[in-house]
Amino acid sequence: MFLSLTIGKGRYGEVWRGTWHGENVAVKIFSSRDEQSWFRETEIYNTVLLRHDNILGFIASDMTSRNSSTQLWLITHYHEHGSLYDYLQCTVLDVETCLRLATSIICGLVHLHVEIFGTQGKPAIAHRDLKSRNILVKNNKQCCIADLGLAVMHSQSNDYLDIGNNPRVGTKRYMAPEVLDEQIRMDCFESFKRTDIWAYGLVLWEIARRTIVNGIIEDYKPPFFDLVPVDPSFEDMKKVVCIDQQTPTIPNRMFSDPFVTQNYFSPYSALLCLCSDCNQANATCETDGACMVSITNVNGMKHHTRTCIPEVKLIPAGKPFFCLSSEAVRNTHCCYFDYCNKIDLMVPSGHWKDSETSSIWGPVELVAVIAGPVFLVFIIMIILVFVFNHHPRVYHNRQRLDMEDPSCEMCLSKDKTLQDLVYDLSTSGSGSGLPLFVQRTVARTIVLQEIIGKGRFGEVWRGRWRGGDVAVKIFSSREERSWFREAEIYQTVMLRHENILGFIAADNKDNGTWTQLWLVSDYHEHGSLFDYLNRYTVTIEGMIKLALSAASGLAHLHMEIVGTQGKPGIAHRDLKSKNILVKKNGTCAIADLGLAVRHDSVTDTIDIAPNQRVGTKRGGIHEEYQLPYYDLVPSDPSIEEMRKVVCEQKLRPNIPNWWQSYEALRIMGKMMRECWYANGAARLTALRIKKTLSQLSIQEDVKI
Repeated sequence: MFLSLTIGKGRYGEVWRGTWHGENVAVKIFSSRDEQSWFRETEIYNTVLLRHDNILGFIASDMTSRNSSTQLWLITHYHEHGSLYDYLQCTVLDVETCLRLATSIICGLVHLHVEIFGTQGKPAIAHRDLKSRNILVKNNKQCCIADLGLAVMHSQSNDYLDIGNNPRVGTKRYMAPEVLDEQIRMDCFESFKRTDIWAYGLVLWEIARRTIVNGIIEDYKPPFFDLVPVDPSFEDMKKVVCIDQQTPTIPNRMFSDPFVTQNYFSPYSALLCLCSDCNQANATCETDGACMVSITNVNGMKHHTRTCIPEVKLIPAGKPFFCLSSEAVRNTHCCYFDYCNKIDLMVPSGHWKDSETSSIWGPVELVAVIAGPVFLVFIIMIILVFVFNHHPRVYHNRQRLDMEDPSCEMCLSKDKTLQDLVYDLSTSGSGSGLPLFVQRTVARTIVLQEIIGKGRFGEVWRGRWRGGDVAVKIFSSREERSWFREAEIYQTVMLRHENILGFIAADNKDNGTWTQLWLVSDYHEHGSLFDYLNRYTVTIEGMIKLALSAASGLAHLHMEIVGTQGKPGIAHRDLKSKNILVKKNGTCAIADLGLAVRHDSVTDTIDIAPNQRVGTKRGGIHEEYQLPYYDLVPSDPSIEEMRKVVCEQKLRPNIPNWWQSYEALRIMGKMMRECWYANGAARLTALRIKKTLSQLSIQEDVKI
């Protein structure tokens, strides 16, 4: 990337025109102290399905080191006309261009405001700082909306409003009355959308002033230029907009062209409707809501109504009660432009259809309609009871058959090691683990050596079986559900992978006093990644091996393998350094799948465990090892403390500036940030992380 010319400056930094592969791009450069603003704008631009003709095209974001300082780059499409503010100062518009500019802005704003539902959906977004300086003009005389740093996102699915660090909405000159009066509801997404519409109206005024009508044109002026200073204060704008209730002056010449008046200034005037019940001589009324026309027909008596409906009565939004029709006796229509309710509606029949249809059903038919579904439900319940009662016997019979299967004894010949056994019985079958009989035989011939860990579930021991070390996770009987769930996940078909902890067996053992629940797995002497990083300093090569192997294991978990012997997609839900083990070769294996969930794409169901909480609340030039957020929360933080730091303050672990001096660390830092977006849909996938790290390992010549 070659930077050629400064094209703008702002409170965040500078905008440069750059060249990449012979094409011009725009590079917005933030200083390091504005990292949160850069991070927020990057996050918004990375929102799934945001790309649109009338929203500035995002290309990339990156952190780079220049002249001994860290710079944060945000790279977008370049538009030579610059902002709408600059364009209007030097260009006279005809009506067609005026309409093209205005329409393209509202198209971009509509795309921001709308929520797209689905797996790859888009949250609704409110801009919160719409103004002519934040709108760019393209070569085709259309506009695209830019500068999304103050935007907020809202998702109806969880009713979550993702608001940035800056609660103030927009630029003072373009602030809506409710913002200036400090009456805006910060917890209501609709209120932010309305502030965008206010600002859009002011932008329309700027465009219309520069539109030539009857040979007359005004110089460019910002909104309220004749009422407030060049750089108005919050109080100046509040007095003009809220107290004096002033709006920008519309030149009289605009009203001589009905096309311009209708399309650009109707938002500032009331809606005119015909009114059949009003006392005015011209039988009209004014409203800020909708015009309504209605016709009723009850037993041949017809009655027409035309009136105004105020905005406060248009509830619920999108389908107001006042606008609903009854097919039999009442036909109603609401509309939203002047005198639109002068139309005549079709006269309803005047008879309730329910009375006609009810006569079709006699007593016998009614009994059949009611009794049929009840009988069907009863039969289904009997079948379900039979299936559930039969299932334990099937499991018991299968268990007994495994015990009687002579082929299993051949598998356990004394010359076979544990690795031979796992290879023979796992890779040759479905990949779901050892047969039940073999698991029990292995578990009951293990000799426990020493405790190597403790947790909320119980203890982890190092054990010996046929000269090889194994890890034995022992659950107490009250943790049977956790033991069963983890064993169930580990025995998922096709789960076995070099970067997922190797499962060997699960069994329940009676030691004479109580029942122990064993889960036997491969043993790794380095222990967890948490312990490993506390003891050792890793090189860049070691870092890449650890990160790539962990990403490979996670990608295999997340991946769905389709087929008769396929594997569902699995999410870990408790990934942390204590749940990742380090192998002898310096690679990782993901462990502790007790909180994992599986997704069946055929039925689109999630097999979720009874525990609804996801993961651990907390989630280091060689420095002393520290946990994430060690400088912001206590050693054992509550969920409220973590919510305050991560969700409300939008803080993330600090990435040292000196990382920019090393390409591998720079790439790792960039990738971390892309994993930490508040919007989950914008985060990298495990497969994308794996591919990036694979490229980095080739670049750094790391042998894995």
